[in-house]
Amino acid sequence: MREAPYADIVIMAAAVADYTIMHQSPFKLKKSLTPFTLELSPTQDILKEIGKNKKVNQIIVGFALETDHELEHAKNKLITKNLDFIVLNSLKEEGAGFGIETNKISIIDRSGKVYHGSVNSKPFVAAEIIDFIIKNRTIQP
Repeated sequence: MREAPYADIVIMAAAVADYTIMHQSPFKLKKSLTPFTLELSPTQDILKEIGKNKKVNQIIVGFALETDHELEHAKNKLITKNLDFIVLNSLKEEGAGFGIETNKISIIDRSGKVYHGSVNSKPFVAAEIIDFIIKNRTIQP
């Protein structure tokens, strides 16, 4: 967040977690037969904060990994976080996801137009994302 105001293009990685533990124990919690409940609180939404403070002509790109209503949720995230583009990762697409060497993404712009990539190596997909941003960076509906 400190560097974002000085960048022309900000490409954020997906959040590691949406929640964090509320109370950390200073010592090991021993196993017992009684149930144990963890309290979680939402993590800080860095991407939303960057979008809130977006400069004129600055391009902000986020990522979404959705498990249901993927396109709808990604488009909503694009708008609510004031992004220019969002890269949608799907766990439902064959050849995409974690633990494999390939991926397949879709990129959505502010107008709602969707670009569908092809299954390819992850380095190729990364280059595909960069190329798309550079070629389409002036889209401002």
